[in-house]
Amino acid sequence: MAYFKSSHGLNPDIIGLYNKNRLRVTRQIPCHPETNETIDLVFSINGLPVATCELKNPTTGQTWHDAVKQYRYTRSPNAPLFSFKKRALVHFAADVDKVYMATELKGEKTFFLPFNRGSHPGEVKCAAGNPEHKSGYRTGYFWEDVLQKDSFLDIVSSFMFIERKEEKVTDSQGRSRFEVKEIMIFPRYHQLDAVRTVITTTKGEGAGQNYLVQHSAGSGKTNSISWLSHTMEEIAILEEKSAYSPQVFQNQFEKASSPIFAIRAEKRLFSGTHHQSILDFQGVNFQNGL
Repeated sequence: MAYFKSSHGLNPDIIGLYNKNRLRVTRQIPCHPETNETIDLVFSINGLPVATCELKNPTTGQTWHDAVKQYRYTRSPNAPLFSFKKRALVHFAADVDKVYMATELKGEKTFFLPFNRGSHPGEVKCAAGNPEHKSGYRTGYFWEDVLQKDSFLDIVSSFMFIERKEEKVTDSQGRSRFEVKEIMIFPRYHQLDAVRTVITTTKGEGAGQNYLVQHSAGSGKTNSISWLSHTMEEIAILEEKSAYSPQVFQNQFEKASSPIFAIRAEKRLFSGTHHQSILDFQGVNFQNGL
């Protein structure tokens, strides 16, 4: 489907293939075979649809709330474009102030999560919504940063995954069984920003520093930790010859409400060998917000 960027950039062939990726935004795409209904925007990678967006303008009396209603009540989950795991992987409901997202359409039960920066990003007191943006639109970060080519390809390759959970269900006759429930995970903005900020800072400052990431309860600390550990596994504090620095991995994640968070990981080094290890991440403290 696509060629993704390597973490080291040593292979010119891989870089050449990556640069051939074509990301497109197409307006008013027919979304139901049996009708003439169209969806506002479709984002595609090399011709394959990976995301959709219903975009609303408050000056015409519509907001992201209307986009959510549109997805829930007028977009069929059975339409090819909206088929779970088969076509578009994430759906955005947006206006000029806020963005919300869902990864599976389920009719009126479709669940949307906020994809906003918060009213005061990086500050202790941060409410819902978005601050002013240089573009003049509070959701300018979504269009200029998140959907930028390198950013979006990184999300698809390194952040999106299917989470599988076993759930106990009981039928009408009282018989119980376990079913596997699948959820498409797309990072929320605060998760994406936290992981990328730590990675960028680590590359600039080197290993051995301490950082604090504040997460409110139930906002996805476990996924943030997993994404960060996965990315740390791939990056290195590089000199010209590119080699892993063991210091990068001698850190430890802590959760404020639990003991040390140990992550078992298998790391593939440039030599091609595999090493089983427990990554004791000490440098990043994930703490519940108040």
